[in-house]
Amino acid sequence: MSKIEPYRHLYFLYAWVEPHADASARPVWRYRVEDALTHEQHLFGELRGLLEFLQARQVVALSLDARAGE
Repeated sequence: MSKIEPYRHLYFLYAWVEPHADASARPVWRYRVEDALTHEQHLFGELRGLLEFLQARQVVALSLDARAGE
């Protein structure tokens, strides 16, 4: 396998609802992304965490693109 970062990343996204312990409270959404190549998994208890993860991956990819153009 090449040591060069892949140009793109493919993730499987899983989203599900877990009931809250208090039946009158809103259910809680959970998220998991799995890298299709490495099978590395990341779990998130909030949508914000998932979005931050994806944004961080985009920043890494953009910085690699910038270096490749030098």
